[in-house]
Amino acid sequence: MPEFHGRSAVGPGGIGAAIAHPPVESGAGVVAADLLDAEGAATAESGGATAILRHLDVTDEHHWRQVLDDAEANFGPAEAHGTWR
Repeated sequence: MPEFHGRSAVGPGGIGAAIAHPPVESGAGVVAADLLDAEGAATAESGGATAILRHLDVTDEHHWRQVLDDAEANFGPAEAHGTWR
């Protein structure tokens, strides 16, 4: 796992929880993005101080833009769906 200090990872729903832990362990900030706020909050809490929750409807491109912008503003360049942006 490469070092992710100064980077951010974004993941919707259950996949967000699955991808959150390795990047956090390598220094990334994580945005738990979910349509279901309670599930997203649980993922964000598991990431500690390096995770935030953002509401996301994955079918809405505008929501994605907001989430990625928040990720970059809080933690650095974002990764979404495994592709560096």
